[in-house]
Amino acid sequence: MRVHGVWSGDGLAFWAETTDTFQRPDTGTRGGPPGRGGGGGRGAGVRPHPYAPAATVVAAALGLDNQPSRTLELLLPGSVKEPLSSPETGRPTEVTRPRLRLWQVPAVVPPAATALRILDEHAGTATLRHWAAVAAFARDLVRRGRVIPRLVAAHGTARAVWWPVVTGVDAGYFRELALAMPPACRTSRTERPSTDVLREALETFTDALVRRALTQPLPEPITGPVAEPVAGTVAETVSARRRTPRERWLAALTGDDPACPDVPELRRELEQWYDAVTTAEGAARVCFRLIEPASPDDDAGFTADAANDDSAHDKTDHSAGDGTGGTGRGWRLELALQAADDPSL
Repeated sequence: MRVHGVWSGDGLAFWAETTDTFQRPDTGTRGGPPGRGGGGGRGAGVRPHPYAPAATVVAAALGLDNQPSRTLELLLPGSVKEPLSSPETGRPTEVTRPRLRLWQVPAVVPPAATALRILDEHAGTATLRHWAAVAAFARDLVRRGRVIPRLVAAHGTARAVWWPVVTGVDAGYFRELALAMPPACRTSRTERPSTDVLREALETFTDALVRRALTQPLPEPITGPVAEPVAGTVAETVSARRRTPRERWLAALTGDDPACPDVPELRRELEQWYDAVTTAEGAARVCFRLIEPASPDDDAGFTADAANDDSAHDKTDHSAGDGTGGTGRGWRLELALQAADDPSL
């Protein structure tokens, strides 16, 4: 059995082809299992792939349990009776004039983190080797800090995500990966442009890798029921802080669940930041600085230090609306954009 990977729009889907050959009784030719691949004319609808095993078989081959599965429609070359087999199967074919047709295949679509692990362990086919190269590219971007936080809103929902920053030499390698992408990587229902598919996959892989690298969400999520806070108490301050949209965006950015409220003002700030980074000449990196809460006696000094900060970096402070009244007693996270060749911290 040979496992393939195709981008399904919301994740990397894995399907497979068997390497067995069967004698098809209706034609006497070598092909798929009896009853799945014979008959039908040019006007027939989407038909099952005659060599594709069930999703449970694919999951077992990849060492997966209880993974989401679905039936995909892939645009593959072949005849009316059967698609062309991939070269890795070694199966001979009698198709002389192949045409693109839709074929149904059972597939498993694991979460991005699981898909990355699979690519590390299985790279026997051309499609999986290419996706492994994309995953390696994403790891390299994360290792070098070439990522940036975003707030993405679509279809009435919003998500806190990490996107790759692809500029300079990285942009050249991105184009090379897009040109080298096998057509079978991007033929889910329709044949999409390789640059669009690669961009979606790279964003998904990058987000999963950054979340894996984070050891603890910021701020810590609320667990269990929250008692009604008493006015003027510390509980009231904490409750207010953890209910602010910006705090929920930060928690979604560093936690397991990316869902969060849409904050148009914050989203526009992050979009401007992303545009500035991707259009800037030369390499850049994102720096993070976490500032611990100051004691009440240090409030005056904290304010003076913030006013006299001589940093030349452009900063986006996402501590606004933390419920502390601007006293600096809450945790503050500063995101700074810095030139890669700048030796300062």
